Amino acid sequence: MKRWWMVLGLLLVFGNGFAQPPDPGPGKEGAPSAPQTAEIESLLLALAEINWLNNVNPLKLTPEQCDKLMDANQRAKKRLEQIFQEEAKELLTHKETIRKMRDEAREGKAVPKSFIDQMAELEKKSTQRRLQLRVEVVRGIGNELKPIFTKEQMEYIHKRSREVLKEMKIEKAEDDQAYWFFFENLLLTDAAAVLLKELKTRAAK
Repeated sequence: MKRWWMVLGLLLVFGNGFAQPPDPGPGKEGAPSAPQTAEIESLLLALAEINWLNNVNPLKLTPEQCDKLMDANQRAKKRLEQIFQEEAKELLTHKETIRKMRDEAREGKAVPKSFIDQMAELEKKSTQRRLQLRVEVVRGIGNELKPIFTKEQMEYIHKRSREVLKEMKIEKAEDDQAYWFFFENLLLTDAAAVLLKELKTRAAK
């Protein structure tokens, strides 16, 4: 199970994804101009949408399913935003110490190991809590939405997820794991929030 959850949160895993080339920085040879940068971003977005549609189109979602998935997408985002806000509040409790350490470091003073260890522990706990809560959101909303899918749709979801997971060297995945993987990495993404509206319009014709 541990290895399974390590893959959660990956973006564009259903297709090899498209990494943005490193920016050499302003003034350096090969650095894209502002118009070029905008065009590159537009093309990367287009590739992401192609990837999403290529994996979701086979579901042949109905307008009613699109509505329920759009609602789930928004509810998941709100819950994940709450998680972020909770982490921000905890970080704020250390603001005076952090600013003090920054000022001392600017003066050339060594940063105490105790502070480094404290921040490392804070990050470790935040990461663990973030992953746990994300899993809860995905499982909770994902399980709630299971009944809206037909048998044929679920078979496709399981099959497609297993194909991707196999490429990631994960040979076995139970039906629930394959479903959650598909649900998080495709149906809970930012792309889904936009493209589900288009799918609904197309399905209604």
